[in-house]
Amino acid sequence: MTQRGDSVGEPSGGGAQPGPTWAEGRSQEQLLRSIVDAIPALISYVRADRTYQLLSRGYEQWFGRPTDQLIGQSLVSVLGEAAYATVKHHVDAALSGNTVEYEAEVPYARGGTRFIRGSYFPDFREDGSVRGYVSFVQDVTEHKLMERRAAEAAHNNEALARVGSALVADMDLSIFERLTDEATKACHAQFGAFFYNVAQEGSESYMLYTVSGVPREAFSKFPMPRNTAVFASTFAGTGIIRSDDITRDARYGKSAPYYGMPEGHLPVRSYLAVPVLSRTGAVHGGLFFGHEAVGAFSEREEHVMVAIAAQAGVAIDNAQLLRTTAAAEQRYRALSESTPNME
Repeated sequence: MTQRGDSVGEPSGGGAQPGPTWAEGRSQEQLLRSIVDAIPALISYVRADRTYQLLSRGYEQWFGRPTDQLIGQSLVSVLGEAAYATVKHHVDAALSGNTVEYEAEVPYARGGTRFIRGSYFPDFREDGSVRGYVSFVQDVTEHKLMERRAAEAAHNNEALARVGSALVADMDLSIFERLTDEATKACHAQFGAFFYNVAQEGSESYMLYTVSGVPREAFSKFPMPRNTAVFASTFAGTGIIRSDDITRDARYGKSAPYYGMPEGHLPVRSYLAVPVLSRTGAVHGGLFFGHEAVGAFSEREEHVMVAIAAQAGVAIDNAQLLRTTAAAEQRYRALSESTPNME
């Protein structure tokens, strides 16, 4: 094999002459350094006092500092306190003479949070004591994120399948209870509710139909939701609301008499509300979810709830059609039975 820049021609004499090699002119240490730096991983030697003695060039890319500035530095000063706390028990094990392999999500002070796969190999003195260990760390963030996305997709599909099965099994308005239970589980809410639109003469109100995650009594002592700024878009069918902290939302606390949640109301910080629409665009009602923790609902939960609300809208349409058809059949039978036989 020839390297770029080598001359190629007929060999003098009877046999092939050895040409220049990649390692020619390099010391063993330089050659080893080139090999270590070429490997797409962090490779280092850590002394028993938990300071770096040797580091591969990958450390420069991860931490944005030349490796010669990191030699002699402690693990905690290079990795950061949070990252060191994450890997410390693995370091302890390696310095106790154990080979260690692990995976972890590590919040590095520089370079951000990464998923890593680490291997530590202890280095023993002749008397059996540990002088340090060799560390081999790979960044598997992309792989882990792909796994996470696949798991989330599978979870979403399972949730939708469960809801779909529930809606098919109950082709009447008892679907609301199963719908609320499955939807609450799917978005990891502490509690959920389905409010169904009921028109009353002279005004409009909303009836609490089903709840999940808490006893019905937790809601029954409060008045029905009104078209306040927080609820309006859901009951009008004009939009979805997802808030990490509804108490800090600009729409919150604008309406009398409570200007927020009534005293004794369930502790809601994270909030997700999705309208349930008919095929015609009419609003059947809304699915509402709450959690006392901040930031409990992500874009993933929102997408799942939009899909579930769409399924629910179709199922309610079908249930209403089934009831209308059954009522029409009963009227027809009654009419047939009351009509004299003309024969």
